[in-house]
Parts: sequence; structure tokens; C-alpha cells
Amino acid sequence: MNAPLVVAVDTDTQEVVGFMWNQIVNRDFDAEWVGPAGLRGYGSYPVEEHQQQVDAYLEFWKMLSDRGNFFDHFKVDELFDLIFLSVLKEYRHRGIGSKLMSKSLEIAKELGYKVAFSNFTSKYSYSIACSMGFTPIAELDYKTHYRNYSTIPKEIAEIHDKAVAMGKRL
Repeated sequence: MNAPLVVAVDTDTQEVVGFMWNQIVNRDFDAEWVGPAGLRGYGSYPVEEHQQQVDAYLEFWKMLSDRGNFFDHFKVDELFDLIFLSVLKEYRHRGIGSKLMSKSLEIAKELGYKVAFSNFTSKYSYSIACSMGFTPIAELDYKTHYRNYSTIPKEIAEIHDKAVAMGKRL
């Protein structure tokens, strides 16, 4: 089930400069890519390569999930998943990612969710999550466990060495 998409817009250019895609996950969650079609490939991969990357990510997510059952860990049947944070390179290090994540957590709380979680995949998003009180539950390194690791562009691979599943009570 989709949850609100949070978007950052440059007020001068009206350009979307970042977004946080969220979803609701329950124990019966069947991983599939249901995100907004217009955002596929945003800032990372050409559209035609994106589904292959998503499939590899979902496989990786399942491995990470198998290491730590989030539902049992938090004793809940539903989680608010901060599934994907992206800020255009030229807008990074301005607090936009923090604001997007903070707004997503505010929405989750307003909707009545008790727990937020995510698989933080970059050094930047991990740092933001730690500053917002998320705690690690499980982790996997990319080189060993991500089947498409060799296809990740070098500039992305440099800041994505592992994924850390983290959660936070709201």
C-alpha cells in the first residue's frame, strides 16, 4: 500500500529537487515495485535499466529482512516504510534529505502508525536516520550480497557500501 510521497521543490525554478517515497508494509507484504512511474530512474538509472535494479534491490531487501524480522522486533503488524530518499546531487548537503525524512515521520505519526523503518543504503541517509533516533536492526554489505553490485555507477557505489535496516518507534 502506498503512503504519501513527500517532495522538495526549488521555489525559484519550480524543479523537483528531492523526494521521499513511503509505503505501508504489513506481514503479508508481497514486494513489488508500485512507486510512481514518473519517478523511476530519478537521479540514478535510465528508465530501461530501472526495473532490473529494483528487482535486485527487492531481492537484497528480502535477504536483509530475513536477518531481522521487523514485525516481531517491534511487535506490530504494520510498519511505515521510508522506502526511497533521493535529492539531486547539486542540492545535497543543504538539509533537504533531513526535512523530507522528518516530514515523512510526521505524516506517519498523524496517520497513526507506531513504527517507522527503512533500509538506509547510503552513508548520508544512515547519518540522517541516526540523528533522528533510528536504531539498527540488521545490516548487509553490498559487495557480498547485492547481485547487481558491478552495475552500480562508481559515484553511487562510493557512498553505498552497506544497507542498514533501522527502525524507530513513533
